[in-house]
Amino acid sequence: FRYWKIIGGVFVNASFYVVALGACNQQERLNVVANNLANINTEGYQTKDLSFIELMRYNLNADGKEKTKLQAGAGSTYKAVTTNFQSGAIEQTESQYDYAIIGDGFFMLQNPETNEITYTRNGHFILSKHGENSYLANENGKYVLNTDKKPIVLVDGEMKDQIGVADFTNRHWLENIGENEYRANERNGRPLVVENATVQDHCLELSNVNIAEEYMKMVESQRAYSYALKMLQTSDEITCVDREKR
Repeated sequence: FRYWKIIGGVFVNASFYVVALGACNQQERLNVVANNLANINTEGYQTKDLSFIELMRYNLNADGKEKTKLQAGAGSTYKAVTTNFQSGAIEQTESQYDYAIIGDGFFMLQNPETNEITYTRNGHFILSKHGENSYLANENGKYVLNTDKKPIVLVDGEMKDQIGVADFTNRHWLENIGENEYRANERNGRPLVVENATVQDHCLELSNVNIAEEYMKMVESQRAYSYALKMLQTSDEITCVDREKR
């Protein structure tokens, strides 16, 4: 059984379309894997993965009035990039402004220009001079917040406040904005300051990337991509045979 789909006003053999979707999906997954491997030495980096959905199942379960991603319901597409929030290994350092969270939660960062608050697991901080005050900040100049969600001011290089740690009832929807930071939204719920959070100084949390798992994902995606190209070749050969018969 073969069927056709209309794309941009042109009839396209659906087998070509489904195979193209599969190849593009695996290419996207390879991009995510490559990014994980590139950040294997990035402090506080948390592994990303790509989840997929079958469009036919998606369409069958969707509301009748909903305009789904593919009305014909064929093939698959990637649903979202998910994050593995499992803690990484802890490494001791010589810097007094390096910190690691023991357990769950995130450091809170505030942009001094926009006052936007973002979240990170990377505790590599520095002193940032602003006016007459010195603040604890990350390398991008964002202030680290205390348990009262206020910028931490240092006096003679000493920190008088406790570093705040925030967490969410639902971390799944945290938006990755780059630079190893996340932005919260309504779906995450209200950020809650963790009471009695354990923050270790002279320490950094390492990346939680598992090299073996990432290479396994790479091999899987490369093989799936190769199979998709073979299917494309087969579909092309069948189409050529049909044309010759006509």
